[in-house]
Amino acid sequence: MDDRRQSSTPPPDNQERRQAARRQSKRVDVEFWVETAEAPSRYHLAANVSLGGLFLESPLPLEAGTVTRMELHIPGDPAPVRCAGEVLQARDEDGGMNVRFTDLADDDRARLGSLVEGMDLPDPENLG
Repeated sequence: MDDRRQSSTPPPDNQERRQAARRQSKRVDVEFWVETAEAPSRYHLAANVSLGGLFLESPLPLEAGTVTRMELHIPGDPAPVRCAGEVLQARDEDGGMNVRFTDLADDDRARLGSLVEGMDLPDPENLG
C-alpha cells in the first residue's frame, strides 16, 4: 500500500504560472520605441518593462505565439537593446501585446536592470 498523500490542490495552469513569474520580476512604467523585425519592420511604444518582458502599445499587435527580434530604443542610451521575444497575448481591445523575452544577452539584461531599478530613484530636483 502506498502511504504517500496526494495533494488536493491542482497544479497551476499556464496563466497562473505567468502571473507568478510576473510577480517575481519588478515592472515599471516606461515610454520608448521598440522596433520589431517583421518585414517590413514595425515600431511599437513600450508602456512597461521588467526583466522578464514588456507590454507594447500597438494598433496592430502581432499574433500570440509570434517570436520576433526586437530593438529597444531606451532614451539616453546610445545603443539599442537587442533581444528576441515571444508574444504571449495580443490584446485587440486596448491595442497592445504582452511580450516575454526569450533571448536577452547578459549585458543587455544588466542595462534593463539598471533602467528598472533606476525608475525608483527620486528626482533630485524635487527633493526639499
